[in-house]
Amino acid sequence: MWISRFTQWCECKMCSIKPVRELYSYAYKKVVMEEIDLAELNKADNVLFIGGGAIPYSAMYISEYCSKVTVLDCDKCCATKAQQLIKSLDLKNIDVKYINGKHFDFSSYSIIFVPLQAEPKGEILKSIAETAPKDAKILIRSPKPSSKCYTTLDNAPIKLKKFRSLNQLTFDKTFLCSVKDITL
Repeated sequence: MWISRFTQWCECKMCSIKPVRELYSYAYKKVVMEEIDLAELNKADNVLFIGGGAIPYSAMYISEYCSKVTVLDCDKCCATKAQQLIKSLDLKNIDVKYINGKHFDFSSYSIIFVPLQAEPKGEILKSIAETAPKDAKILIRSPKPSSKCYTTLDNAPIKLKKFRSLNQLTFDKTFLCSVKDITL
């Protein structure tokens, strides 16, 4: 998907410029706070964020409210830049890994974030269903109907029940479900 590649390229270029990085991340703060509230995230949670990018701003905000955040990214440049950024900011409870979410063991996570650009969603959800605790919460961002660049959740193997309406450029809802709601 070209928009994902373009976003990755932009983040890799911008992450070392502090004012640009802060402006870029500011746009997500309110959304992430809504998602934290939706998931009832707390200090005991061990959170996984799939596809954090070079500036894992969502994970950085989330890390203030939980014990640990692990960020996965399947783009080597993004993962490397994110690791450097996290280290430079001395954020000790964030770990960044270079790996695709469809090949990951989710067994030690209580909350799993699946953002808009995480692909392929069906394979990622299958891996979550196979390895995550059955009571783990999943937050999944849903694209706006007008955002044709992203995979919709219409055919996703998951029962989507509870959600929070959000007004972002590319997505308008974040759904909350549990591993038990994945229907394979």
